[in-house]
Amino acid sequence: MNKFLQRAFEIASQVDPHSVTPNPRVGCVIVRNGAIVEEGVHEKFGGGHAEVNAIENLQKSPLSKGDLGGFLSDCQVYVTLEPCDCFSGKKTGACVDLLIKYKPKKVVIGSLDPTFGGRSVNKMEKAGILIEMPTANSQKLQADLNPFFDHYQKNKKPGITLKIGQSLDGKITGGNPYITNQSSLKKVHQMRAAYSVILTTTETVLEDDPRLDTRFDMGTNADIIILGKREIPETAKIWQIENRNIHQFATLDEFLESEIYTQIDSIMTESGAEMNTLLVDRGMVDQIDFFVAPQIIGNTEKQNFEKEINLEDFQLRVSESREGDLWLQYIKNTTKTPSV
Repeated sequence: MNKFLQRAFEIASQVDPHSVTPNPRVGCVIVRNGAIVEEGVHEKFGGGHAEVNAIENLQKSPLSKGDLGGFLSDCQVYVTLEPCDCFSGKKTGACVDLLIKYKPKKVVIGSLDPTFGGRSVNKMEKAGILIEMPTANSQKLQADLNPFFDHYQKNKKPGITLKIGQSLDGKITGGNPYITNQSSLKKVHQMRAAYSVILTTTETVLEDDPRLDTRFDMGTNADIIILGKREIPETAKIWQIENRNIHQFATLDEFLESEIYTQIDSIMTESGAEMNTLLVDRGMVDQIDFFVAPQIIGNTEKQNFEKEINLEDFQLRVSESREGDLWLQYIKNTTKTPSV
């Protein structure tokens, strides 16, 4: 893949996903005479997009010598995602119109945006801008960079992943202090850093007193949604983690009807059998990640689901040993419901 587009993905990957969600992470690189002259990323939800920031940075640079339009007309622009166009409720200007205004020689796109589906490409081509379309490699990089973006754009709701750490006989309690090993725990903390929200319940918080943080990964912490009516004491560890929002709703339906739900692109669960079963029964689960420890705990501990669960609508995508534990990842079949 072109090294300049690769660089655009690289700088986008340095952005904290929690700062831009539900928007995607996007990088933009401006090239002239075979050299990078400016870069930009989308840094914060509601802030300038990558193309806007790159062009504004260039405008401040002595390279443009006060003639931004003339300078950009001899440049190539590499952007990880199709530039945005106007849509209802949009709060910022359309990046495609900005590019048409300055008319760079060429725009190289890493992936099409499902919201526009090539509409911006058509507008730029009609304006006389040469377009280089996405490749399989660049589309894979976009999917890795923003794994929940397509699902959110197409469905206007977050993708939901059940995370279940369990023994071979399906027990989720009884570990000392954890059922799974440190390798599995590190992977779970990496997942927490990638998702917008961790969904849990008052029962889980009151009984397990979890932090639900990313201390084994050092990523930033996702916001927390707690479902249930019981009061969480101020001494609970969940309150001790800074720089994240915690919201409590009495029921799942109350959460689903809230404005917060519509602004979330991804949810990972940290809950027990009742919530796990409810989410599956209601068809809300897009992915299930099992971390299975090689031990039998017995009937004295809590089970992962309240009843038999059939995963015929899911397909196994990952089966990986993690220093003795087994990580199994199941994805809902895309022919029925798009996965995250």
